[in-house]
Amino acid sequence: MKTKTLLDEYNFNISPKLKEIDIYLKSEKEPFNIEKTAKLLNISKEELIKIMDIYDIENINLSNFFIIMKNGSSYICRLISRKINCPNYEKYSPEIISYIYNIELEKVYTACQKINCYIFNEKTIKNIFSEIKIQSDV
Repeated sequence: MKTKTLLDEYNFNISPKLKEIDIYLKSEKEPFNIEKTAKLLNISKEELIKIMDIYDIENINLSNFFIIMKNGSSYICRLISRKINCPNYEKYSPEIISYIYNIELEKVYTACQKINCYIFNEKTIKNIFSEIKIQSDV
């Protein structure tokens, strides 16, 4: 195991995946292809079909794409689901950062102490990401 920062994880894994999802939603025609959607969300085709069955989704379109994503089991699906569940995600407290990114709260507080800041927005959140150490398999 190697130590890296949440900023590294965000820049190399999370942000590119979010951009890929954004491009897919803007460039693909509805209904979206099941196999492509499953691959994009890093879930199996079987899991996607099961979610579609549970929520009575016949074809994947823009609105029910988010239902699928919110209920998917992959890292990116769980992260987006947690972000959607936050009441005010324009301001990020240590607790919200801990929850969304599934990071121990103590690690977030330690990072906040280092930079002496405890509230973040979309423009400043990367400041805290650079101070949060995480484990990597790479």
